[in-house]
Order: sequence, then C-alpha cells, then structure tokens
Amino acid sequence: LSSELSLGLPLVLLGAEYASSHRYRPKRVRLRTALTTLVVFGACVSLPLLLGLLREDLVSVPDVVVELRRWSSAAEVEAGLRAMLAEVGLLVLPGNRDVLGVAAHAVAGVAFLLAIQPALVAARSAPRLWGWLLVAWLLGLVLGELLHVTSDVGPDDLWLAPALLPSALVVAVGLGTASTARTGPRRPWVAWIVAVLFCVLGHGNARPFATASRAATHLRADVLAAMEVVPDRVTFVVDPPEPSGGFDPIADALPALVHPGLVQSESDVPAQTLAPRVRGVSREALLAFMGEPEFRDTYLTHGLLIVYPREALGEEAGVGGLQRRPYRLLEAPVPSQGTRSWRGDRNSRQLDLEPLLESALRVRAPAGTDLESLRAIEWNARGSSPPLKGSWSGTWTPAGDRFEGLFDLGASLPWRLAGRVIALRFPEGIGPLDSVEVLPELPGLEAEGAALAPLTREDDWVFAAPERPAPDGAFVLGLLHLDSLQYQELDVVEEPGGLRAPGAERICRRETGSFAWLLDYRIQGRNVARVRGRR
Repeated sequence: LSSELSLGLPLVLLGAEYASSHRYRPKRVRLRTALTTLVVFGACVSLPLLLGLLREDLVSVPDVVVELRRWSSAAEVEAGLRAMLAEVGLLVLPGNRDVLGVAAHAVAGVAFLLAIQPALVAARSAPRLWGWLLVAWLLGLVLGELLHVTSDVGPDDLWLAPALLPSALVVAVGLGTASTARTGPRRPWVAWIVAVLFCVLGHGNARPFATASRAATHLRADVLAAMEVVPDRVTFVVDPPEPSGGFDPIADALPALVHPGLVQSESDVPAQTLAPRVRGVSREALLAFMGEPEFRDTYLTHGLLIVYPREALGEEAGVGGLQRRPYRLLEAPVPSQGTRSWRGDRNSRQLDLEPLLESALRVRAPAGTDLESLRAIEWNARGSSPPLKGSWSGTWTPAGDRFEGLFDLGASLPWRLAGRVIALRFPEGIGPLDSVEVLPELPGLEAEGAALAPLTREDDWVFAAPERPAPDGAFVLGLLHLDSLQYQELDVVEEPGGLRAPGAERICRRETGSFAWLLDYRIQGRNVARVRGRR
C-alpha cells in the first residue's frame, strides 16, 4: 500500500464504516463516523504526499498526482477526459479487432446489452436503489481511472492492459450485478451467456501474446548472437518489433531481454561480459541522433553495436538458418581522405569517404540533361562484412541556366552503415556533369542572414520566416529527446512573417532533459536544407 493504491484506502474504509454492523445507529451518526474515518485515514496516507509537494520532491510524489498537476490548461484537461472515456469504452466493449475483426465489436455489444437488460427491467421497480448503484459504479470508474492516469490505454496498446485492472474490476462488478438483477429461471442463464461471450473476447485478446512472444524470442536470439561476437559494447536495436494485435512484444523491457542474469552463453564468452546496455531505437531517431555530437563522443568512442532488420538495408529477410537481424560495429570515425568532388564524369574516381561524417551530395548538371537518369546515386563500400552496396534518391531544382540536385545521404541507414565508401556513380544515362561535391551537412536555413532559433508562444514554437532554398517545398520540425532517443516530427504551419510548430513547447515540457530539434525543408519528401539546435 505504499503505491498509488494507498490513496484509495480511505475511500474503502469510508464505505466499510458506513455499511458496518452499526446500521441500527441513526444515519446522521453513521455518516459522521464514516467522514471522521475518511479524514483520519486520508490524512495518514496523504502526509508523505503533502511533504513531498512542500519540498518539491516529485520523486516521492505518486505519478498520479504529478500527472494531474500537469493538467494546467483546458486543452490538457479535455485530452485527459477524452482518454478516460476511450478507456471506459475499451473496458465495456473489450474486443480486439485485429484478431476477431468486426465480430469482436459485435460480440462485445451483444454481451454488454445482455448484461444490462435485467438491470433496466429491475430499475423500474426500484429506481432509487439502482440509481444509487449507478452513481457508485460511476464513482468507482472515475477512481479506477485516476489510479492509472499516467497510462493511456487504447485498442492498439493492449499490452498496457494491467493498468486497467482497478477499472476492469469495477466494470466486472457492475456487469455481474446487472446481469443477475432479476429472479427466475432466466437469471443463471443470462449470467452464463454473458460470461461465455466475455471468455470468447478474452481468448481473442490473449492470442496476440503468442505472436509477440515469438517476435521477442527471435530478437533475443539475434541480439545475443551479435553480443557474443562483439561483447561488452553498447548495443542499439534498430526498429524493434512493432506492436501486433494490440500487444508490444518488447515495450520498455529490451535491456531485461538480454540481462546477464538471464543469459546462459553457449560460447566461450562468459555471460557476465554481455553487459545489458541495450537500447531500442527507431530508424528515424538513430539517423537524427547520428548528427549530434553525443553520438560520436559518447558512443562511437568505445564502439557501438548496431543490430538492424535486414529490410532496413534492402536485404532479404532472414529465413531458415539466415540470421533475421545482422549486426555492424561502428567505431570512432576516421575523417575522409582524398578527393571529395569531381567534374564531368558520372562515375567518381577512387574515393575514401567516411559515411558517418558525410551527410549530403550536391550535383550540378547542365541545362537539357535528362534528370530521370540522375534520380538515384549508387555507392560501393569496403571495410564492412559483407561489403555494402546501396543507392539513394535526391531532389532536383532549377538553378539559373542549369539544374542542382541535393541528396540527403544522412537520411539513409545503408549509407551510414556502409563502411568506407570507395565509389559513387549514376548508373544510368550519358553526358557530363558540371560538378559533384560531397558535403558534411545539408545546406542551412537562414532568416534574413540570421540564424534560426525557436521562440515560445504558449504551447507552440515560432520561427522567423526563413529564405526558401527552392519553391514547392514544406517545413517539418523533428524533435529528438536526447535521453530516451524518442523522435517525432511535427508539421510546421506557415504564417505571415514566420513559421509555427503547434505543440512543440508542450512536448518539451512533458519530458525532462534536453531536446535536439531539426527544422527541415523538404521537396517531395526529401530534405534539401536543414538547421539544427538544442532546447
């Protein structure tokens, strides 16, 4: 009872005292005794909470209270209430549409209507009794929802369902009471039919556990295989298995999946050397993080093990004895050597480029060039096992009497993991090029010659109007939390005199720690200019 559950204890004792063996006492006296019990026990369980609030020590404050304190605006209160109503709907109609399809909602609806029908009939004979039961049921739901206000559970987040246990108990008690409200021979049959229907729904909700378990087992085997070959390295698992059927096979438990205490190594490498420094990261977050100094200074200095899905590099998925998730070891990058630009030929000379330090390619072509033959650049690499080949598409825009193409190679995971690149080429077309230049970063964005920086306007960020590098593009803001490596993108609204990123400041307020932000200018989904910053 040292958890948030202790906050509900005074309410339980309130009801127990009021309905105890002192029923013969006057109602006024019973109510006074019950309220005294509420005050005394409420003060006891609230004392640590009050001390924590006075000392601003939020570590000792329950998550429920911390979350409720963040409901500081009408919009956040509305969003919280909407989430609660959605969870109540999920509890009343607990059908997994990914498993049972439309039938899930149909079965859940039939079960709910069968359960409440006896109560509706009984309420005509005793409206006051059933009115108070309804009020008590609603209050129980509100209390149950408040106990897990920090977890929003939706149809696609059923692995978080244990957080709904208090609310689910309230719903179960309510439906059990309603389904047995009438007497007669139909009474047990209604309850049994409702129970069977909910068992069918429960079985459908549980089936994705098997799929999630298999995905976790395969991931664990792949990560352990990589860590045994390259032990004692921080490991990034790129694109961990996604939720399926409402269940996340990994969630936040990736470090525990390969914890040394749970590993029985079959090789000569002791299990203790397989340090559980494993993090799951999305492909977009990893690519954004690769441009930050922490990536090179903190991770690459001692070597970083990347375990990635084969599909991320355009390889065939693992089948049979083929490992599903290969790995690559990234170490401190050695700067590129030799030439970084050339003219005329569509194929480069011998190169020695470090993809971890080179992020873009700028190509200039004369007027009349067939741009379709220049849509994608290909490369060959060495120094990785196996050697990688790859390609990436770019964006072409008119630039005076010629064309200019920009290739955001930093947005390509195959490029970042390629090893030393020894050749670049355009495989199709003929004819010379004006110039080809390898760049460490995409061209920047400026606002009338000044650097761009966000200003706060309530829950949003605003930027000065930057100069457009090309027409027909759109601005996108990326936010990377440097501690959790969670990444999300926000559409930027263009307004007179500047740009506005709705909700950016609200996102930063919800998380402690620093954010890296990336303001990109994209044409047909490809970056052609970027500015970075910290918040």
